[in-house]
Amino acid sequence: MRIFLKGIVELGITPDVPSDTRRGIRLVNSLSFITGISAVILAPLLTAITHQPIMWPGFLEAAAFMLSLYLNYKKHYFLSALCMLITQNLAAVYFGILLGQGISIKMLFISLAITAVFIFRDQRIRGMGLLVAFISMTLINLNDYFHIVTPWMFTNAQHELIKWLADGIIFIITCIAVLFFVQQNQRASENKTSFLRETNHEINKSLEAMMTTVNKYMHQSSDTVTVNMNDLHTIGIAARTMSDIVKAGLNLSKIEAGKYDNHEKEAIETRILLKEIINTYAPLSLKKGIGIKVDVNENVPEIFVSDKNKLITILSNILLNAIKFSYNDSLVEVNVNMNISGSFLIFQVVDFGKGIDRKRLSTIFDNGLYVSEKNELIQGYGVGMVLTKRYVDFLDGKISVESQEGKGTSFTVEIPVVFHESLSPDSVDLHKKSDILQYSSLLAGKSVLLVDDDPMTLEYGCQCFEMLGCTDVVMACNAEDGIQKAIHFLPDLILIDVQLPDRNGLEVVREIRHYELLPDVLIIVASSENSNVLREEAAAAGALLFLQKPYTLSDLKCNILKAFTIRI
Repeated sequence: MRIFLKGIVELGITPDVPSDTRRGIRLVNSLSFITGISAVILAPLLTAITHQPIMWPGFLEAAAFMLSLYLNYKKHYFLSALCMLITQNLAAVYFGILLGQGISIKMLFISLAITAVFIFRDQRIRGMGLLVAFISMTLINLNDYFHIVTPWMFTNAQHELIKWLADGIIFIITCIAVLFFVQQNQRASENKTSFLRETNHEINKSLEAMMTTVNKYMHQSSDTVTVNMNDLHTIGIAARTMSDIVKAGLNLSKIEAGKYDNHEKEAIETRILLKEIINTYAPLSLKKGIGIKVDVNENVPEIFVSDKNKLITILSNILLNAIKFSYNDSLVEVNVNMNISGSFLIFQVVDFGKGIDRKRLSTIFDNGLYVSEKNELIQGYGVGMVLTKRYVDFLDGKISVESQEGKGTSFTVEIPVVFHESLSPDSVDLHKKSDILQYSSLLAGKSVLLVDDDPMTLEYGCQCFEMLGCTDVVMACNAEDGIQKAIHFLPDLILIDVQLPDRNGLEVVREIRHYELLPDVLIIVASSENSNVLREEAAAAGALLFLQKPYTLSDLKCNILKAFTIRI
């Protein structure tokens, strides 16, 4: 029975449904099921007791609630909620008028108004729900005053029975609405705590990769060291990962709503993806003397489409655990295959460590459990594997684990993907090799003004522009200096930061746009804040494009090409 009731409450909920939407779905399902069942039971019972035509209207009400459940099952969430609210209000008006003034039906309208606020996020739709409840209550009051419809006549005993039943149903519906409000606040707090745990785990993981790489050079006696490019690449990936995590945490409203997961699909090169992940943890594996063997089956296409960031998180967590919990001087295997139908990529990570206790293996993805560095399952926060499982579910994939004590552990992840057949590996590799040469004259003969208060950003930006062929780069460290140099040098392109010490960068953009000698200058606004609101404000101020910081040479190149295309 418990499994059945949970299935009803969760009807229509899939892994890709945001947390705040799930809350509304559960509330609609709960109210529809409880009131529907109540109508089916009470309608014939009251008909038999009062001898009034209650049964068929009651069955019609129950059918409308079942329709609401069906609409949620078909993922028509808005129509389902609307159907439930309209049915509740119409039934309340109908039975409220016919059952008489002794029934506290008006309390139900207040409860339904509160429910509308909980279910809908859009203010206009919430207003509509409140309006429907108000109109329904007004109809009851008008009938009470003008006696448009004559209520049914009951004996005192029948009236008391109906009153108790009505009060009970109203009480239950009100309790459900209030309970969901309390659970909403609890979930918001839990989501915030979970988010902080997850980000702490991810940041520590990246810091570990960075510190391990840096420690390779700390013990050298010479003041000058030669740094391996792979090590710089590892540090760069780890730094970018931490940057992305910190940016994701800036918008606290997303945490409160419980939806900081976005599905962003892009073309991914299979071997380059694996190389990036393995390079990140290569210093740690070398430190333990662990070799990483990669085997990509020949039937796996070079390019596929999926959510790259989540896939990196999934595979990184599994690989990091495999390295940590393997014996020193052992081996970790990474195998990639494709299923028979060609719709799933199968990633398998195998280590030859101590393995996991069979008794606790089934709970490895549960909250409150995690694998310790001694390879024992102990109480704690299972952030790494919990986050991995969450992302696998979000991508509609599957994850399984097999382990044998004393022999090792194997994680298998199946992810549905779309294969990108329009691109060939050769064309991608050729593009990457010739990229710098191809665009080394992109800004030849052009002048650029770079406005930023950070000296390192100015230096890096100047270097990027020079690599793109610009030999005339002017730098400014504040807003006023930027405006004066823009007027004096009349640059072809301006890259300006939003947060400047003396004025907001968008104000500078507006002022430059009004200068008669710079009507067509290309302006790109840069900021570490990546929000739709800021992008819209930048466009309204007169910026042609928005560039998120920290940016790479490739990011800058793509923005400049896009700016030229728009201008043409």
